[in-house]
Amino acid sequence: MSRADRRAELFHKRAIPPKHALRLQARVTAIARQRYLAIPLKSGERTTVSSQGWIAFRTLCDGSEECSRSNWDLLAQTCNVTLLLSEQGIGEEYLSDLNLAIRVLLAVQGRAACSGLWRIDGDEREAIELALRVHDAQLDVASRNDILQACRTLRSRVQEGLVFRAAQI
Repeated sequence: MSRADRRAELFHKRAIPPKHALRLQARVTAIARQRYLAIPLKSGERTTVSSQGWIAFRTLCDGSEECSRSNWDLLAQTCNVTLLLSEQGIGEEYLSDLNLAIRVLLAVQGRAACSGLWRIDGDEREAIELALRVHDAQLDVASRNDILQACRTLRSRVQEGLVFRAAQI
């Protein structure tokens, strides 16, 4: 028996049994996932997440024919996640400003129900623009886990019916 064959035989004797290898792999994967979720978004990821809200905002400010409920939905989701991150303690000094932005979005929704036009005007722009700026700042410091938790909370609140509703006119 050659020296290489003996090494191979010893290696196989010490090899981790398959079921233990799967547990170890699962544990390593879980640890890697925890580490990944603990860090903030990368620059490109932040830009992607942030730009969706800004594009929807610009479209609604322009008031063009391209404006639709989907733009409003995207902007509302962004503002709601911003509000929930503030409730978690990331930018909590802006809670009242974010609540104002949510009320502005509800006013826009109410007007659109009557007129069919999705548009943000005047002072409404300032309130929502501030919310988007807070959102950008939050994305710089919030971990992936914080963002996921805010999204889960938003989803559960919607399912439970714990959301603002536009006044019926």
